Amino acid sequence: TAAVNALSRGGFGMGAQSIYAYGALAIWRKGDSASTIAGLANSGIKSIAIANPAVAPYGAAAIDALKHAGIYDRVQSHLIQAENISQVNTYINTGTVDAALTSASTIKTLGNAGGRWNEVPDSLYSPIAQGMIVIKRTGAHDEAAGKFFAFVLSPKGRDVLVSYGYRVR
Repeated sequence: TAAVNALSRGGFGMGAQSIYAYGALAIWRKGDSASTIAGLANSGIKSIAIANPAVAPYGAAAIDALKHAGIYDRVQSHLIQAENISQVNTYINTGTVDAALTSASTIKTLGNAGGRWNEVPDSLYSPIAQGMIVIKRTGAHDEAAGKFFAFVLSPKGRDVLVSYGYRVR
């Protein structure tokens, strides 16, 4: 949402940012065994991919969750920091790592891709707000952008977001 706020502050948006959903952090493991956040400290898990917490909201949420679960010190040496969430998903998909902390929406979009997963309790990390704003333009697309914006915020749009792993409030 930082980028969306920057657009708004810069005068590029029509109105203020709207938070349309919240991302859900998930633990994804290839193979037959799922894991809980506490289970990541299991001796069988040697590598855990996370996105760069300095720039990626899911990476920051992963660090928060590990710390709040009380296992960060035990798993810190097993963390493999990816550049972004896409690289995290590549690492787990290719078997480069034993586990990944990624977005539930990615897992649902990819159809599990041969693994098991569990959502991390949202009480363990700060909300991962997903924001949007309509960019100022003049032309035929303005009306369509407004309609799409309204759809995303509608009950039907919210149902679609939930079906893809997002949380709505």
